[in-house]
Amino acid sequence: MFPHAVWNKYETVLSDEPLTSNAAERFNAAFALSLPKNASICALIQQLRTEENSNDRKMRDVLLGPQNNKATATTSRNLGRDQRRIDFKNLVSNYEKKVSIQQYMTAIVDYYNN
Repeated sequence: MFPHAVWNKYETVLSDEPLTSNAAERFNAAFALSLPKNASICALIQQLRTEENSNDRKMRDVLLGPQNNKATATTSRNLGRDQRRIDFKNLVSNYEKKVSIQQYMTAIVDYYNN
């Protein structure tokens, strides 16, 4: 019913693209929480301006290098997440190698059960 590229994440994993829309969902939830209930259009515009300024500041920090970034990639949570992503990419890249589909699927299930 749907094209293979729409639901298959094989190429997405190998090209290090996000697998989910969690970042967009987090942004939308945080933005909604930053507005008062039943906010006026003026309050919305002001919040959008504040958000744009914040994003501009973050982009400048990124362009200036890691010494200016407040969130470091060396926190244990980030390191663990990065390592799991690397492990998953290695696992998915083994699909092309000489392993049976049964071995491959067992490895995927084991990965998600850990």
